[in-house]
Amino acid sequence: MAINGYRAIEAATFAIGPDGDVVSVKPPDAPVGAQLTSAVAASGAAFFMADACPALIALGTSPDAGEVADAARREQVIAALDCGLRWLITQSDDRERVDRRAPNRLLYDALAYQGCGVLAENTDTRILSGQFVALALSQSRRDGVFVEDGGSDTTYQAVAVRLALDLLLTGYRQLDAQHLHIAWQSGAVWLGHRIMTDGRIGSTGNTRTCPGGESVLGTQQKVSPPVVYGALIYAAELGSGPDMKAAAARLSEWATANPRTDPCFP
Repeated sequence: MAINGYRAIEAATFAIGPDGDVVSVKPPDAPVGAQLTSAVAASGAAFFMADACPALIALGTSPDAGEVADAARREQVIAALDCGLRWLITQSDDRERVDRRAPNRLLYDALAYQGCGVLAENTDTRILSGQFVALALSQSRRDGVFVEDGGSDTTYQAVAVRLALDLLLTGYRQLDAQHLHIAWQSGAVWLGHRIMTDGRIGSTGNTRTCPGGESVLGTQQKVSPPVVYGALIYAAELGSGPDMKAAAARLSEWATANPRTDPCFP
């Protein structure tokens, strides 16, 4: 698994141009006429780097890293990601403007700057990461909700919880780190309470997924059981207690038994 994951990251870095522009392409199944805007492409770059850089940080701490790829090969990948990071820095004003009403996307941006900055030993991104985290936290409620487009959304709540955890695990040490820690814990508890007794994910009032929510490249966004499950089990392992494990277990049982059922439920 580690080897396959590393190879996927390495292959993706081939799409980073000499100026650091992380090239994105429209999915082959996107509807005819759907446009890949520059803002969507930059978001794709942030998503990729927010996943890739923490993964390589983790790999670098593993005693088996040399079996996955030798040091010289890993350094080439890190150099490419550093080039991409420098380009992403030039997009920071645009990222803040486009993502400011979506805390999960702000946390993606923050993690891209934080994780890649740590990986490439680029200290210039520390302040940037903090700015995006602060803006995301300014849109978190006392009940644990990360406010997405004016309300709550179970899928994007799960994304925000996982990203907050990843930020802390990659060494986020800003003044608001304790606030971020509290936010992911209360956010995970809120999410756990959205798992029904039969394991379905409640989607009443979702602002970005299910009917009435957003479409991306012409496709209606739905609740994602794997994303919600991942956040719950991740939170359970890192300190949110047995309730998270129980909610994750209920969800897993329902999703396994109903693999083709529309996950959008009231």
